[in-house]
Amino acid sequence: MACSPIAHAIAPGSDCVLARTVLAHRCEALIANALTENAFDILADDGVTRYAATSMSAREALEAMERRELDLIRSTDGSGACSGSHHH
Repeated sequence: MACSPIAHAIAPGSDCVLARTVLAHRCEALIANALTENAFDILADDGVTRYAATSMSAREALEAMERRELDLIRSTDGSGACSGSHHH
């Protein structure tokens, strides 16, 4: 498994820039606290797995992901319910 940190400065529209950067790096998964609807749609439409990790260091989040302990980000509202038409 390779891990690449991607710098992200929060600004209007930066969520979509980050999502497109993730796609440009051909990432299979993203670990985040939360995602905006636009970023979620960009990532989900391309099949990027989205993991939720809060209050963890990067190392802790990666280790938790490897142990399959992280929850999936299935929707932008945080409900865990899968929504939308991202399943092809």
